[in-house]
Amino acid sequence: MSELESHASAPDDDSDHSGLSFNGLTAFLDRSVPSDDPLPPGTRLGDQTIVGLLGEGGMGRVYEALQGIPCRTVAVKVIRSGALSAKAMKRFEYEAQILGRLTHPGIAQIYYVGTQAMAGGTVPYFVMEYIDDALTITAFASKHALSTRDRVSLFREACLAVAHGHHKGIIHRDLKPGNILVGSTGQPKIIDFGVARSVEQHPSLTTMLTGDGSIVGTLQYMCPEQFDGVVDDLDVRADVYALGVMLYELLAGSLPYDVHRRPVHEVARLITESDPPSLSTWDHRLRGDLATIVTKCMEKDRGQRYSNAAELAEDLGRHLRGEPIAAKSPRLVDSLVRLARRHRLAAMAAGAVATVVVLGVVGISIFAMRADLARQEANRRAREATAERAIAEREKSRADAAAAIAQQRLYVANLQAIRSCLATKNLRMARQLFTD
Repeated sequence: MSELESHASAPDDDSDHSGLSFNGLTAFLDRSVPSDDPLPPGTRLGDQTIVGLLGEGGMGRVYEALQGIPCRTVAVKVIRSGALSAKAMKRFEYEAQILGRLTHPGIAQIYYVGTQAMAGGTVPYFVMEYIDDALTITAFASKHALSTRDRVSLFREACLAVAHGHHKGIIHRDLKPGNILVGSTGQPKIIDFGVARSVEQHPSLTTMLTGDGSIVGTLQYMCPEQFDGVVDDLDVRADVYALGVMLYELLAGSLPYDVHRRPVHEVARLITESDPPSLSTWDHRLRGDLATIVTKCMEKDRGQRYSNAAELAEDLGRHLRGEPIAAKSPRLVDSLVRLARRHRLAAMAAGAVATVVVLGVVGISIFAMRADLARQEANRRAREATAERAIAEREKSRADAAAAIAQQRLYVANLQAIRSCLATKNLRMARQLFTD
């Protein structure tokens, strides 16, 4: 508390600041509750003078205010009187504690925590850094028509701020464009650690701070494991998933899942079971490294994600420098395995059908193979028979030719013998040779 009080101005007479501890805030719950109306301009909260309302949520309102010493514009977060419950107060002081532990250019700095006695009761508040001309990171990128490279560079700065929180043992658990603001300086600032969790904090306290203890976060940016409602099982990889969704939105101009007007159970099924369209679906120039980085952030299995925001920032830095990134494109086999794990029943049914099909194909293949072998054997025997007939015909032709030649030679020899007999007037022999 002393570190925070070093930033504070001297207290007014009607405020209680001295020696106030975070845990002491809940002591004011037994006092009467002030009006739930927004504080009008000019209202004094300690050394701060309210200028106007900046925004409000279910738990509190955030005002623009002028601080006396030092003279500067600040943001003041005040619990709504309708939210002055023990849980709300615990969550309020817990957020102040979280912010007090974080000192980083990319995280809205807390200056002071205190209470203010007002008509009807006591108002707890904390004073924090004011972000001039603040826009959400997506709105800032659109307004200034940032290039893809500039969007990645801006987003990397936000990742470094989240990484600082992770280094300090803080899980934000509700990262979304509305909680990453960019002001006139161009420096992104992380805000709203109202549902953050310290890894050192007992899970029961964190669960209580969520309200009903079931679902923490904003649906579109929640990781699959957040839908389980097991708060103490979440780790920094829940923030990595949310950062992946934001990077997808920042580059594609659209959220990865259409959750508009869908009930929570349907959103849960969509996020836990379905894969979003690839970044290249929106713009073919986004394929490659950026698509791979986003896919790694948004893995259903958190063990496949970056282990923390620092690793994500490092890979974005490699991409910006033109170096090979650490993330690898998922192989087809890995994708099929993950798909099967997410759809176990469908995978089992498909496996059974595939088994039947395979067995059928194998049976048909064996039958066809045997029939083919029989055809090949018949063809072989037919070819052998044809070859044997051809050999026999050739042998017969040769024998016929040899017999014809022998007959011709015998005929010529007889003619010569007859001529010889006639020359010697041996008519009887000549007649005998002629008749033979």
